[in-house]
Amino acid sequence: MGEFIQVVHLIESLGRGGAEQSLLNVVPALREAGMASRVLVLDGSTAARRELAPAFRRQGIAVDFLQSTRYGQKARELQQRLQRQPVDVLQAHLTRSVMVAGWPFARLAPGQPVKIGSLHNLGYEKPVPLAARPRHWLKKTLARRAAGSFQHWHAVSSAVKNHYSQHWQLPPAAITVIPNPVPVPASLPRQTLETTPAAAPPLIVLPGRLVPEKGHDFAIGLARQLRREYPGLRWLFAGGGPLLDALQARIQAEGLSEAIGITGEISHADMLQRLAEATLVIQPSRQEGFGMTAAEAMAVGKPVLASDAGGLPETLGEAGRVVPLANESGWLSTVRYLLDSPVARATLGTAAKARVQARFSPQAISQQWLGLYQRLLQRPAQPVIQAATSSGKQETPAA
Repeated sequence: MGEFIQVVHLIESLGRGGAEQSLLNVVPALREAGMASRVLVLDGSTAARRELAPAFRRQGIAVDFLQSTRYGQKARELQQRLQRQPVDVLQAHLTRSVMVAGWPFARLAPGQPVKIGSLHNLGYEKPVPLAARPRHWLKKTLARRAAGSFQHWHAVSSAVKNHYSQHWQLPPAAITVIPNPVPVPASLPRQTLETTPAAAPPLIVLPGRLVPEKGHDFAIGLARQLRREYPGLRWLFAGGGPLLDALQARIQAEGLSEAIGITGEISHADMLQRLAEATLVIQPSRQEGFGMTAAEAMAVGKPVLASDAGGLPETLGEAGRVVPLANESGWLSTVRYLLDSPVARATLGTAAKARVQARFSPQAISQQWLGLYQRLLQRPAQPVIQAATSSGKQETPAA
């Protein structure tokens, strides 16, 4: 296969975050589209920060880790690596990668590749404790300064684009919105809504880390108000995180221990399994750049009810239900309606899966990246590499 664009993806870690999972979803499709990609990681100091490295390597994607500890040292090491092995595009994912790629040493080095900053979240919406504000201001100032060396930007949603246009003073015209890639599984896990026995109690799943932004406390309030109407209703918080003990204590205090379960940390495959078992998936987030787990629930054909935070309305479109968190009565009535209407759930689930297939497939997203790279590199469009045919042959870009 003739690869014609060389890309390095610089990312903070290879833990199990949305940005890391998105990169894992799309890099194999980028290779099929004619891009030679490798992944360079700022920090692999713990097993958790290296967790996804084997998955990348199984896909044939080269992964390496910077060995330096300070930002300036990492910037120099990055430049040395790029000089030894030049590339066309350096794509920096998340703030720390942007700071390293845009460090003054990087700006002065010759032979710079085109630099693209990838913005995945709404990092400046979180409240900052008073004692941490000076450090927060300094980091934001340095990030904004480093951003000045980038030719272009990528945001996973319009909400993220607007957020960084404001906080980093980036020109909106220099930011291209390309959603996260979300593959539709070739085969669903063993139990789905369609195969669950009719007598099984309904299950509402809230996927994601146990952090304040995900709205688990709001979900507990819903469970408390609905328990008399739906005595068999089960709730599952699928994920782990720092709020585990606090949430368990509140669940017990509310007398909901038999109704609400928490998985703790689980693998991505197990997460998809829990989504496939759900009657309804909810995402009552207070902050969300894109809504990766909501989109993954859509990919397995599940009805999704979400808040209007950040990029969630853009991700769900007309294939899900969006209700602001301020409208608790609207949430309660929507949950009741979806629990009581198998037809409505099936209709939403079918539309959700079709939306992911049409808009968020890795192949579709890789073609958007290819178009952006070609435009920034001022290269003519190349023929799209087709997936292997039944004869095993593939088409490659014209020389």
